Amino acid sequence: MGKPKNKLHPEEPKKPLSAYLFYSNDHRGEFKKEDPKANVGQIAKLIGAKWKAESEPVKEEYKKKQIEAKEVYLKKRAQFEKDHPEIIKEREETKKKEKEERDASKKDKKRKDKKKEKKDKDKKKKKKESSSDSSSSEEEEKPKKKKKTSSKKTKKVEEKEASSDDDSDSD
Repeated sequence: MGKPKNKLHPEEPKKPLSAYLFYSNDHRGEFKKEDPKANVGQIAKLIGAKWKAESEPVKEEYKKKQIEAKEVYLKKRAQFEKDHPEIIKEREETKKKEKEERDASKKDKKRKDKKKEKKDKDKKKKKKESSSDSSSSEEEEKPKKKKKTSSKKTKKVEEKEASSDDDSDSD
């Protein structure tokens, strides 16, 4: 779950509705009449589809309502901040504290991740060293085989030389 919402002071104004929410509030009753058994999600889908298909002049009408509501909200908000500076200051301090805690948590996580990464690297290095040690000790234990270097041509040459040596010995 997310963090808990700030509770509004009884005199604190609520944020204004969006153009879509004004539209939704005006048309929800129509959809409820058409299908009384429809749940909230189904009605929301229908309203969203109708809003998307709505003409620009109709949308502009609701956008004007949104702008008017925002202007009223900003005036009320400014008055509230003037009348209750202690609440605003307390919220700012809370936000600052929460940010510091998040930052500290991120730093701690980074530190743990680096530590784990180093540990994993060390494990790989040790494993590599132990496997190379065991393979080199196996090589030392096994007797080395002689490599056959003579090819067919070399054998023929050696046979000819041997036969020519035999011929020269008989002389």
